[in-house]
Amino acid sequence: MSIIGSILSNKVIWASFLGWLAAAIGKVIYVVIKEKRVRIRLIFSTGGMPSTHTAFVTALATGVGLMEGFSTGEFALAVAFSIIVMVDAAGVRHAAGEHAKQLNHLTEILEGIFERGEKLDQKKFKELIGHTKFEVIIGALVGIATAFIFI
Repeated sequence: MSIIGSILSNKVIWASFLGWLAAAIGKVIYVVIKEKRVRIRLIFSTGGMPSTHTAFVTALATGVGLMEGFSTGEFALAVAFSIIVMVDAAGVRHAAGEHAKQLNHLTEILEGIFERGEKLDQKKFKELIGHTKFEVIIGALVGIATAFIFI
């Protein structure tokens, strides 16, 4: 079998992608329910409910466990990778998003202080780049479930 054929027939890759896709569609549905509007671009955005990054890596780890065994080094490696991604999503990236909110707010305040209505030469920072712990947990459940269903 060719390399491309091997990749395309790899159930773990497909489970990971489908975990991401399920979470991405879940983001859109969540916003439709919560805000009563459709925001398709959320499929390719960072942040939000549930975490697509987490769904991808937990589907990957679960898929490796199901295919190779839960006592293998491959599974341990996939779990370690997943933990790093989830901690980053709920820790560093979430904190960066909160900092962006504060910086954007300070910029608005400073613009209000300037006389003659001058604008600061500052573009707004992206605020939704990380996840709450709850969003990560839901993303993990989506990823695990997807791997069990697909594999």
